Amino acid sequence: MASNLVRAGDPTLVLTEHEKRFLLVPQPGRRFHCHIGIIEHDDLIGRAWGTEGMAHSGESYLVLRPGLEDLMLHLKRATQVIYPKDAALLVQRLGIRSGSVVLEAGTGSGVMTTALAWAVAPHGRVVTCEQNEAMYQRAQRNLERTGLVRWVDARLGYLAECVLEQPADAALLDRRALW
Repeated sequence: MASNLVRAGDPTLVLTEHEKRFLLVPQPGRRFHCHIGIIEHDDLIGRAWGTEGMAHSGESYLVLRPGLEDLMLHLKRATQVIYPKDAALLVQRLGIRSGSVVLEAGTGSGVMTTALAWAVAPHGRVVTCEQNEAMYQRAQRNLERTGLVRWVDARLGYLAECVLEQPADAALLDRRALW
């Protein structure tokens, strides 16, 4: 069961009065600088979800649990990504739900992997293969930032080397040149 309070390491959406959205992963002793001033991570940790916080400047913000769209749109990317509306259609068409095992080839920045992990949690698994080591490392950092990494088995290598321990319910091949 999810906590009613923000914990260190929880992906946290900060929504300002000007409707700017920031995805933070609070860690003790850290600070976040933005247009409304400084937000202390320690002020986020232990705060109830949905409550108001105050930056050093006196400007207020809301502390919210991020939705899937927030997670997907705030990841660091180095490639063209699949956006939330297209990801939703792919998840629907592939029939992915909690408990599904999904094979993904071409992890890229991990944005689609995030949507897949969100859909299969808490009882499923995404097995994703990426052949580019720099992209693999970026995706790992992004998935850790989303808090969804525990439902992902990310592997560095070619799809042909990506052996599954159980049959997949769906496969998504997101490759630059499929041929």
